[in-house]
Amino acid sequence: MKAHHSFLHWPRAVASLGLLALGLSAPALAAPCRDIATVQQSANADQNTAMGGHVTQHIYGMTPPAGSSQLGKTLFEARGKYDAAWRQYQYIYR
Repeated sequence: MKAHHSFLHWPRAVASLGLLALGLSAPALAAPCRDIATVQQSANADQNTAMGGHVTQHIYGMTPPAGSSQLGKTLFEARGKYDAAWRQYQYIYR
């Protein structure tokens, strides 16, 4: 009976290890994305709209892309706040 009881915990243990492995690998997956040249270029709010992005739609005081609005959107208080957030993101897991 004891062996049967411990067998019931085996799938839970494997699932827990799998989730742990996914959590530990997340930082490793984040770094390559932010290091891609086009990601870095599009992070520049001045270049983003020209590259087809909509970052300026989320920065108060900047003109959003044609056909879009800042109404009801989550906004950075100013361009400097957006730039600071991007800079801090660059330091994560380095």
